[in-house]
Formats: sequence, structure tokens, C-alpha cells
Amino acid sequence: MNDTVVYTRVTRVRPDGGTEEAETCLLSEHELEICADGETLAKLVCTACDLRELAAGWLFSAGILRSAEEIESIALEKDGGKISFALKKPDAGKDRGAEKQGRNRRDDRSGAPSGLTSFTSETVFSLAEAFREETALHAASQGTHSCMLLRDGEIVYRSEDIGRHNAVDKVIGAALLREIPPEECVLFTSGRVPKDMVQKVVRAGIPVLAAKSVTTAEAVEYARKKGLILIWRAWPDQYETGL
Repeated sequence: MNDTVVYTRVTRVRPDGGTEEAETCLLSEHELEICADGETLAKLVCTACDLRELAAGWLFSAGILRSAEEIESIALEKDGGKISFALKKPDAGKDRGAEKQGRNRRDDRSGAPSGLTSFTSETVFSLAEAFREETALHAASQGTHSCMLLRDGEIVYRSEDIGRHNAVDKVIGAALLREIPPEECVLFTSGRVPKDMVQKVVRAGIPVLAAKSVTTAEAVEYARKKGLILIWRAWPDQYETGL
């Protein structure tokens, strides 16, 4: 956790005008450059943990990757400031540009695939209850967004990041690199859910997205179009859904 937080002296001010000197914990911003085949594709401000998962998830969401089998190698520099992917060459005769364009059109498909053997309201309530258990970074700083990936009733991965989209990309990347079938999973996020976040989850093939926070009208409409089960205000005692 040393690379992700900074402890600093602060002055705390109370409503009665009283003050006290104290030490507080702040998240540290980390800059990550993502490269593929020698080309810089993105520069992200993130939290310096699970960087391989973050980069893989970002590449997948951007349509650069379709599966872990396309990755030849991953190299993360010692300072964590740059991560480089070497991708396997396409078959002879294939046009790489056309292939990339086709990958980006994956978002046009309708109906998120679902391999869930069971999904009930109790699944959502149990996840909301589990979400109360703070992760180490959030307990220290109260500044991270976090996600959980559930498969067969078990939380198989948790992510944290200063950005809510990064936290989602970390989950997508973890499923990709660890070969977790996304169609059998539920993703739970702490953050607000706009349309572009729903697009990430649909592209990943995860059939259920639940959020502790709220969503947007556009996100609900898009989820309905794509057959994604979208849940928001997922609390231990209630939740809302558009399906």
C-alpha cells in the first residue's frame, strides 16, 4: 500500500472554531502509459495496483484485445509507469486495420450472453452486504472506487482505484487474464453508472451489472437494448432495476 497512499499532516477544523493537528491518509495519483506493439495507446491516471489487469481491461474495452490468447507478452517497467503488450500477429492475408475495426463493432451486438445458472434478488442483497466490508485502501483513505466480480456465488476478484472506470477495467482485465468466464459472472461497482460504463460491461460479456450508486437514463436505455440486467441503488435492504 506504500505506493498508493501518502500520509500528511493536516489541520482539522470543527464547527465551533476549534482546530487540531493530525495525520491523514491521501491517495497517490499514478500515471500509467499503455503501449501495444510499440505504440502508445493511452495514458491513464490511476491507483498503482493491479496495473496488468487495468491495462488488459482497457485494451479489451477499446477493442484492441478479444482474448488473452492474443497476448504474446506483457512487460511492466519497474517504476510501474509504462506497460507494454506484444500482440500475436494476425493470420497471413488478414488486414490488421480491418480486424481492429471489426473488434470495435463488437459493441453493436444485442443481447448480453448469460451463462448464469442462478441469479436472484438474494444475489444482489448478499453482494450489497459484502460491499460493506471495506478494502484496505478505502478504509485508510475513503477515496477509492471498488468493484467485485461474483461467479457461482463466490467473490473471485476485487478491485480498487481512484477512478470508477479504472476499477471496472481492472475487473474486465482480471477476467481476461485469469480466464474467468465473464458470461457466468456478476459485476458489482461502487460508482455511478453512465452509458459508457454499461458499454464496457456489455463488450466484456458480463450479463449483470449492479451498482451501489445511481445510473443515467441513457445507461438504462442502452442496457435494455443490449439485454444487460442493470441494477442500481443496490443496498442491503432494496435495489432498483430497469428490467
